[in-house]
Amino acid sequence: KRDFAKALLSRAFCIVVDFQEDLEAGKLEREQDDNGRKKVLGAMAFLGELYQQGMVEGDSMMMMCEELLGVSEAAVAACATEGAASARDVTAKEAPLELVRELLLRGGAKLAAHAKGAATYRRVEALMARPSELSTRLRFALQELQEKKAKGFPDGATSKHQLTPKTLDQIHAEAGAAADSGGKGGGKGGGGG
Repeated sequence: KRDFAKALLSRAFCIVVDFQEDLEAGKLEREQDDNGRKKVLGAMAFLGELYQQGMVEGDSMMMMCEELLGVSEAAVAACATEGAASARDVTAKEAPLELVRELLLRGGAKLAAHAKGAATYRRVEALMARPSELSTRLRFALQELQEKKAKGFPDGATSKHQLTPKTLDQIHAEAGAAADSGGKGGGKGGGGG
C-alpha cells in the first residue's frame, strides 16, 4: 500500500515538474497549456483524495505545497521587478498557486490542522494580499479556499467542481424533491386538451 502511494506521489510530482519546466521554457502553446494544466490539476486532486484516504502522508503534501508556493512567490517577485508581465509570466506565477489551492482544498481540514498548515495558509494569504498580481479567476478561487477553511471545510473538503458519487439515498431524496417541485404547475408544455 505504501509503495503504491509513494509511486503515485512521485509520478504526480514529476507531472508538476515537467509542466513547470515547459512553462518556464515557453514550450507550451495555449491549447497545450490548458491540457497540461488540466492534467496537473487532476493529479493534485487525486493526491488530495489519496491523502484523505491516508495513503499519502501530510508531510509529503506540505512539501509539495511549499515547493509550489516557492515557485509562485519567485515568479510574482520576478514579475514585480520586471514590470509588465506577459501571458506566459502570468501563467508561470498562477499555475503553481492554483495547484496549491487544489491540494489544500482537497486536503481540507485534515491538512489545515497539519503542523505546517498554518504557515502554508499564511503564505497563500500573503500572495492574495497582492490582488493586482493575480487574475480575477485565481483571486476568487483562493477566496473560495479561505471561505471553506473559515467554515471548517463543511462539505468534506470538496470543491464545488468536484464530481463525487452520490449515495442511493441522496439520489432518491433529489428525485423526490424534483418530483414535488415539478408536479405543482409552472412546468413547460403538455396538459393541453
